[in-house]
Amino acid sequence: MKLKIFINLNKGITALVMLALIAAYNQWQNPTAWIYLALHGTYGIHWVLKSLIYPDLAWEQETSIWFGIVSWIALALYWIPGWLLMSLAAHAPAGTLAYAYQFIFLGFSSTLPATFKNM
Repeated sequence: MKLKIFINLNKGITALVMLALIAAYNQWQNPTAWIYLALHGTYGIHWVLKSLIYPDLAWEQETSIWFGIVSWIALALYWIPGWLLMSLAAHAPAGTLAYAYQFIFLGFSSTLPATFKNM
């Protein structure tokens, strides 16, 4: 299997994982939880779409199922901050949320030149 399948699966379900954490910890009224879901869920969708439209040759390599599973588990560690946020019912200050928007926008913008370079 191609490595991108494991990566895309992990990143593609991030929004669902965060939504499940919101439900599990009853964080429906927590704006920080929703913004976290929006930012990380959008990033995951962006990653999968970018992979489908502009495939990165680095992720096209064939890999063993075991390496793919280990890679998927390693990427799942990125869900820990979301779990902490939901389980601790954290509320970020407005300024922190504004910076989060800025950084995700910069992250999206910075992937485009690299994407076009690899075409």
